[in-house]
Amino acid sequence: MKSPHLHHKGKSFSGKQGESVTVAGCDLGKSTAKFVMLNVCDSNTLILEDFRCIVHHGNPLNAFREWYREKHIASCAALAATGLHSEELVAPVISGLPEDACISAALQLQQDLPEQINLVSLGARGYSVMTRDRQGHVGYVENDKCSSGTGETIVKIAGRFGLGLEEADQLAFGAAVSVPISARCSVFAKSEMTHFGNQGKPTDQLMKGYFESVARNTAALLSRVRIEGPVYLMGGGARLASFVKAFREIAGGTVFVLDEPQLFEALGAAVLAADQYREDKLPKLPVDPEQLIIPRRTRFRIQSPAQQWASNVTYQTAPDVTEDPAVTPTVLGLDLGSTGSKAVLTSIRTGNQLTDVYDRTRGNPVDASLRLLDEILRQTKPDVRAIALTGSGREAAATVLRAVFPELAERIVVLNEIVAHATAAIRCDDQKGKSLSIVEIGGQDAKFIQIAGGQIIESDMNKACSAGTGSFLEEQAVFYDIHDVKEFTRLAQKAKRPPDLGQMCTVFIADAAAEAHNEGFSIEDLFGGFQYSVIHNYINRVMGGRTFGDRIFFQGKPASGPSLAWTLAAVTGREVIVPHNPGAMGAWGIGLCAIRELGEEKLFAAGTFDLNLALNARVVSRIEFRCADSKCHNFCHIDKTTVSVGAAEKTVLSGGACPKYEISSIASKKIPKEAPNALEERMALLENFREAGTGDREVGVPYVGALNGYLPWMVTFLSEIGFRVKVLRSDSKSLAGGEERCFSFDSCAPAKIAHAVADADVDTLVFPKFLNLHDRDGHGGRTCPMEQGMADMADQALKARGRNIRFVKPLLNLRDGLLNRRLIGRLRGLARELGVDDRHVKTAARRAAKAQQDYEHALAEIGRRTLAYGRGQGIPVVAVIGSLHVIYDRAVNASIPDLLRQNGVLSLPMDCYPIPDDIPELPRIVWEDANRALRVALSARNCGEVFPLFLSSFGCGPASFIEHFFRFLMEGYPHTALESDGHGGFAGFVTRIQAFLHTVRQHDGRPVPAESSRLRLFDTLERPPLASQKDSKFVVFTMGDQTAPIMAAVYRSWGYDAIPAIPTSAVSLAAGRRDCSGKECLAYQLIWGSFRKYLDDNPPEKRTVLLQISGRGACRTCNFSMKDQISIENMGLSDRVSLRHVAAELECPGLVSRFYTGTLVWNLLNQLAAYHRPYESEPGEVDRIYDEYCSDLIRILEKPSGRGFSGIISKMGSVGRIVSGSIEQNQGSALFEQLVRRASTQFAAMRKCRTDQNSLRTIFLTGDIYLRLDDFGSDAIIRRLNARGIRVIVEPLWVLAEYLVEERSAELFSLPQGTFMNAMAKVLLPKSRKHFYEMAQEQNPWLPTFDVPEMLKKAKPIIDRHPRGEAPITVGSVIHHWDKAVSDGIVIVGPWGCGPALIAESLLKHQRQIPTLFVYNDGSPLDERKLNGFVFRLRRQEPKTATETGR
Repeated sequence: MKSPHLHHKGKSFSGKQGESVTVAGCDLGKSTAKFVMLNVCDSNTLILEDFRCIVHHGNPLNAFREWYREKHIASCAALAATGLHSEELVAPVISGLPEDACISAALQLQQDLPEQINLVSLGARGYSVMTRDRQGHVGYVENDKCSSGTGETIVKIAGRFGLGLEEADQLAFGAAVSVPISARCSVFAKSEMTHFGNQGKPTDQLMKGYFESVARNTAALLSRVRIEGPVYLMGGGARLASFVKAFREIAGGTVFVLDEPQLFEALGAAVLAADQYREDKLPKLPVDPEQLIIPRRTRFRIQSPAQQWASNVTYQTAPDVTEDPAVTPTVLGLDLGSTGSKAVLTSIRTGNQLTDVYDRTRGNPVDASLRLLDEILRQTKPDVRAIALTGSGREAAATVLRAVFPELAERIVVLNEIVAHATAAIRCDDQKGKSLSIVEIGGQDAKFIQIAGGQIIESDMNKACSAGTGSFLEEQAVFYDIHDVKEFTRLAQKAKRPPDLGQMCTVFIADAAAEAHNEGFSIEDLFGGFQYSVIHNYINRVMGGRTFGDRIFFQGKPASGPSLAWTLAAVTGREVIVPHNPGAMGAWGIGLCAIRELGEEKLFAAGTFDLNLALNARVVSRIEFRCADSKCHNFCHIDKTTVSVGAAEKTVLSGGACPKYEISSIASKKIPKEAPNALEERMALLENFREAGTGDREVGVPYVGALNGYLPWMVTFLSEIGFRVKVLRSDSKSLAGGEERCFSFDSCAPAKIAHAVADADVDTLVFPKFLNLHDRDGHGGRTCPMEQGMADMADQALKARGRNIRFVKPLLNLRDGLLNRRLIGRLRGLARELGVDDRHVKTAARRAAKAQQDYEHALAEIGRRTLAYGRGQGIPVVAVIGSLHVIYDRAVNASIPDLLRQNGVLSLPMDCYPIPDDIPELPRIVWEDANRALRVALSARNCGEVFPLFLSSFGCGPASFIEHFFRFLMEGYPHTALESDGHGGFAGFVTRIQAFLHTVRQHDGRPVPAESSRLRLFDTLERPPLASQKDSKFVVFTMGDQTAPIMAAVYRSWGYDAIPAIPTSAVSLAAGRRDCSGKECLAYQLIWGSFRKYLDDNPPEKRTVLLQISGRGACRTCNFSMKDQISIENMGLSDRVSLRHVAAELECPGLVSRFYTGTLVWNLLNQLAAYHRPYESEPGEVDRIYDEYCSDLIRILEKPSGRGFSGIISKMGSVGRIVSGSIEQNQGSALFEQLVRRASTQFAAMRKCRTDQNSLRTIFLTGDIYLRLDDFGSDAIIRRLNARGIRVIVEPLWVLAEYLVEERSAELFSLPQGTFMNAMAKVLLPKSRKHFYEMAQEQNPWLPTFDVPEMLKKAKPIIDRHPRGEAPITVGSVIHHWDKAVSDGIVIVGPWGCGPALIAESLLKHQRQIPTLFVYNDGSPLDERKLNGFVFRLRRQEPKTATETGR
């Protein structure tokens, strides 16, 4: 550090004159431990005595022990700790200090730093930004959980390419150009770099691209909060010259690097230790550091040792081979994978493996292939008649080999690895692939291959994420200092207590493992846990709900050791067969494929390859250009590779859709250049609308979201009312630009792109909110919440950046046609808002409708022409289905349509596909794009010559369910689903597409209509009279701990056999995930898991009815019951188990009111418990009281009901009696009232026993209705806050109920929508709620008075009524309750990937005056570090809420 004399503006030192003491601070980070010692002088000066930084290799506490003893820290007056592992230290250490508090404290010492400053930190776990203005106000933001591991990942990625961190930094710094890389997710970045490396991209350019991407993400975070003044870099990343250079270029302005940048947080911890020493008399530190280290109590579920399933694994033995490869004609098979490369010599005569070798790819498949050749030549002089290549590096290596052997190019076979693995497995199976499932786990990719009758009928791979692959296991081994994979396997075999580390993401799993290790789990147990995580991830994310065939083959290099195979057997409960050489199956299989394609006779007659010629071949240059054939408008990308072969240089051209530059082969079919190109023809149609109008005033229209389908209509209308229209489109930089502007990190790529597109050089932007869309071939449907919300999100985000663009956001409903009366009225309003006369609106609307109609007719004609050409030429047609803004936006579609054409098929986007009239309407699929997608898919299988490809964007909420429905409808017919996150190239999709097309070409062209039983699932869910199900058992969905028991009790009061589903837990979640992909919202996984666990534990003996919530498209609840039905059918229970949506029951007219009263009283009890737990005199006191009152409530509710029973509602006059369906006097209201009064009094009495009211803070908890009420689903966030001395006010369930009534919405509970009934509900629900709350407020004045109309009024300047659902009410609730001084801060919970939650987050992050913590749950543990930081900040500010005794 620059100066040893650091002046601190803290309290005066109170020691004796001339006396000084030493304090210490430590930062126990993810990869390094930093330590600082300060001398505190009586002159109020802090002098730096000592500092150090230690790389701890996963064991920070050992580093702490060594430092503590060596520096005699026990003699220090105080010790404070921050960082990931700081909470493992206990008093008298001041532990768990938030990083931002430490940075702020350290800033006070640095007198040479300016008052106004931006501090950017890049560490192993992520990055953060702190700002300080001239008034001393401090702001702090950090990266979201999903981009964790940034610094640590740099090390892993460097290692993937055989580099140390310093080497990678030097390479990147010296590179002249870069390959663009995504670092939005560390795992995606790693996958992307591997694929680019396998394409032959130079390592230095890849490293430069990665460091630039990390810098871009960090600069994007800075841009959200940046203030005037210089930027200083700190953390370990500030030592990387390439990152610093890139950051300076991207961020702009003045950027400095702090001296000793990684020590800043440890320094701040020491400063806070000094502050604490001045204020309090602290206990003396012990001599032995062990007294300060208390392992946490484990939170991990222990899994069974996988070795228990060893008997379920069969290992095939290698056949006896006597053939000599030197004299036996062979095919050389090369499987060039992402992390490992394999070579096998396969006998042409017998098909046996004669020789195999392995080497690491090291990020360069060409070099790896040459090393393999060299090793084979060292062992033998083989008689090679053909070379066959597979794996992700196949094309790069094949290019070199074609240059070396140009005259033998037809005997160089290239084919995808799915076909290769399947071919080898069928060869090993004595039933020849009669019914066989292949589980292949490689270094970077994982594959599922389904074989029936000796043919591939279906295959899939991991999407963008490589969580379930071997590279993850290898990286974790290295992290724990195990550098031999065999040793990793040996240790994993010894696991006795493997912890459940999760399965969502490798970053999260690695974090959980670090925590488990510190809790005392052995390395052996951790490695066993990692293997469970990989297999669970594979089952859920790669298989995705499919079922295994009769046999399971386990292949890939990770299958070589027994422990992973045992784990696969443990998770599946099935017998697993491991071939004798599982890591070489791809290389062997591709050799067998070459023999089949070229023929034995031809190969026996062919000459031999002289492999020595290839050993010195090198790639000299590789460039890409676009074909400019004047007779073709495809403008294909062509690769031109120059290869040095001895003294000569040879050029190889490859790529393109037609055979001009590359010969057609079994793996790379080519189509005539005159073949129709639907995408290009559609683009040509839209060229007429790129700019339109001649008016004096200009408006911009963003070509995003639903406007992908309605650009002609929108542009024509605006131009006809007198505007010059500028259409704003995305480009290659839009996604990165959107990530800088979007304030919800996990929003889907289309929403982020919309932010960048909207930030244009226009004064006025017309950004419509399309609520419903029409369909020329169907009934139309809704848009998703993100589509409806992105206009508000972009508007607020650009305002925050100081952009003065006027957003005009008309609400448009097109479902009833383009000339319906209500739409014309909306268009008149749009014209007036734009300041023009609305007299010409009707004429303009007619012309706009005509333009749209002509456009749609032209699209249908493109489709008919494409289908006819494909049929006539025998060329398969692939229908590309999904959201239009994903299919057509090149910033997110990963060039999938181009890849299809390059691989010899015609791609036909779904809006060009003419759907026949006999295709069912699928009324339960409420989103328009999804509805059309599935109907096109059904039409395709009815046709037999068209094959659907479902393309979605990573993080798309609707797609998480629609993909299930797509696979359900398409089972038994060639299809595939791909997911893009919008980053990087298309290399990772080539194998997936080629494997899909292999299955397509095996199909005989006959129609395969979907079974009628499957189609019925998409019809409106039957709702028979309740009385007809009197003999059934009703099982109620789980929400919170009491919603299901309350509803079951109400049904029992009417004489029905009703019980709650199993309470949510880790066990029920695991049960639910057996039928899920992991992309569904956590709420669904928990609800279905409770149902599934109940059904598993209680096999239905009589008809069982599952009571499930529903929806109309405001969130994914509209899909819940359909997904349940698919799972029930897969369980073989569809004849005994049915679904029924929760709604008012005509036969039980008071059921809804009774349920409402019960939940209202429970909500009060829940609020009382959450608020008072910090007051309890002994642990468990509040829970005991709460449980007693909940039991009383259930007893009241389940008492037999008179006809039309209605609690408090029937006291409200004739209207209440009409709603309740009875004129009887209420017999139970007094019981509810007595319960509320007793509970209110008993809880209130607890507050009077505590005198230190000022130390307490209050948090208002809102967000997702399910998670805020479910203890397990929120990872006990209420209890965690209570344990930190925080009173929690939970927003009750009925707020959403009143909101839904206010909006006349049928979401969740199908509350009354009719004009009369809805009006009555608007009066009665608030009246009932006020009645009970006024009782409770007599003893508990802290209970807020909720006012839904007022909340919506508060939200209106930020977001209007749409999208309907939780986004508007959450925004309004937060602002309303903050203005009412209800709490000191806000916590908002939501499921990961929830559209309404992401919209609310994006909008509320601009309310910087409100201390807010956003928590996303996916079943992984809460980030307690962030929770601690939030609470710490609240405690350092004055309380906003009243603290008088008794409040």
